Amino acid sequence: MKQINVAISCAGSGIAHSIIDSCKISSLPLKLFALDSNPYAYGLYECDESILVPSLKEHNYLDSILKVCKDHNIDVIFPGIDDEVNLFSSKLTEFNEIGVQIIVSDLNFMEITRDKVKANNLLSEYSDCFVKSYYSVSDFLIDVENNKVNFPVIAKPNGGSGSMGVQIINSTDDLKSVNNNYIIQELALPSTNDANFFKYKEALSQGVNFQTSEISIQLVTNSNGDLIGKMASKNKLKNGIPIEIVPIDDARIWKSIDDLLPVLKKLGLKGPLNLQGRITNNGLKIFELNARFTGISGLRAQMGFNEVEACILNWLDFDYISPLEINKNKIGLRQTLNKVLDRSLLVTKEQETSHFNQTNDSKEILLITGATGFIGRNLISYIDQQKLPFKIWALVRDKKKAEAILPESLIIYDNKDLLSGTLSLGLVDTLVHLGFARPFKTNSEIANSLSFTADLLNKAVSNSVNQIINISSQSVYGQEQKPPWNEKTPVAPQLVYSTAKYATETILSQLKSNEKQLNCCSLRLASTIGGFNGLKNTDIISKLVKQVKSDEDLTIFGGHQIVERIDLRDA
Repeated sequence: MKQINVAISCAGSGIAHSIIDSCKISSLPLKLFALDSNPYAYGLYECDESILVPSLKEHNYLDSILKVCKDHNIDVIFPGIDDEVNLFSSKLTEFNEIGVQIIVSDLNFMEITRDKVKANNLLSEYSDCFVKSYYSVSDFLIDVENNKVNFPVIAKPNGGSGSMGVQIINSTDDLKSVNNNYIIQELALPSTNDANFFKYKEALSQGVNFQTSEISIQLVTNSNGDLIGKMASKNKLKNGIPIEIVPIDDARIWKSIDDLLPVLKKLGLKGPLNLQGRITNNGLKIFELNARFTGISGLRAQMGFNEVEACILNWLDFDYISPLEINKNKIGLRQTLNKVLDRSLLVTKEQETSHFNQTNDSKEILLITGATGFIGRNLISYIDQQKLPFKIWALVRDKKKAEAILPESLIIYDNKDLLSGTLSLGLVDTLVHLGFARPFKTNSEIANSLSFTADLLNKAVSNSVNQIINISSQSVYGQEQKPPWNEKTPVAPQLVYSTAKYATETILSQLKSNEKQLNCCSLRLASTIGGFNGLKNTDIISKLVKQVKSDEDLTIFGGHQIVERIDLRDA
């Protein structure tokens, strides 16, 4: 399968981040492009490429998005916020003309779902699972007088999403504070046998919107509007954000939903549709619906329900075996995420002189492992002699040995310091990993080095060390192909040492795939030689040179062997 270029706009939104998460765990050959107007947008630093675009409110926003799509051969674009979903839906033709697919419903359906009263009233003609909704207080009071609805109810913005702006209305007096742009909506009370029923009732009496026992239903249809997956979960929310997600399978839910599906398709549903409600004494009652992916699409993907991946495959006409399924043995927990990155990685416009990239006068901290080895000692000496702008920390096994041979200006740590927290990896800017058992060491020692390397690299990335240089070995190529080798030469390690070295490369590559802002490389060096401090006379070249210096006779067997070495000054 060829590479699929996927763009995610408004990349700093929670929905966009969830889409990015879904793409990152997919096995499809996806290249992700993050678009946002804010250089601090979280999603910009989770994708393969980051592009600054104008704000959604700017007049040239859509033209800029179309240009990005054309310039980068985008196959699919995902809008990241509600307003953008509607905008893109209205411009399907413009996107399709340049070969870009948008996973979004028809504009008619989008306009219905954005108007909560219109949506609820229209769909109530086909199912009784929707709460009553009113454009005005006067319309609501008429139904109160006719005993069609009772207090308490809620007031909320008609075009909003989540819990933003929601008010609990317990009496006619509370209606006086309702904004003219708000709608009135019947409450979906949890059933009396719900574990949270009494807590919910108590919160209502205090005017608090207790967001518990909510049911989230995610429907996913293909580009023709046919169902390819459905799932439901019981959620606990905090400030409108789901924090506990438990998959459920309830016949009362699916009876109502299955009856609605033909209607939804006829109205223009394509792609995702999220419905939110509660199981009440009268069955399922829905109070919110949004035709888009949600902030927990990525979490659902981790449970096996990767709706984003399924839609990419369908919209691009690849084979997909439906339906999508959820792993009911798993539950979801959510919390705030953190990301730390180097100032230099902030995405800014080229012509912009910005405070974003201002730095202080402190030197970057360079952590070198294996600092007492041949390469390590001489690298430190070179940096010191050239007065390069680094503050060097050394991580060694034998601190006393290091103190005896390394410059006094260094700060020296050992493995105990790493394990005790004395060495703070969060202060490190660049890691140069040289420390590894030599080829002549035992298999056990090499295995221990690999274990240490895996742990160190994981800890470094977790502590936002954004530059890592890993020293590998040309021995990973083995002997199946003769030198000279290059990066495209197939890897075929034959020894325990070379296999372990290739494993370190693989570990670092995997970390890079998960942390897009990580700058890293593995350098496959040949054995190093040269008349510098620290060279061990275990290499054949070193032994021959030593014999010559001692006026000893040289005995060469064969004499046709190809031996590749690199002078330390070239390493």
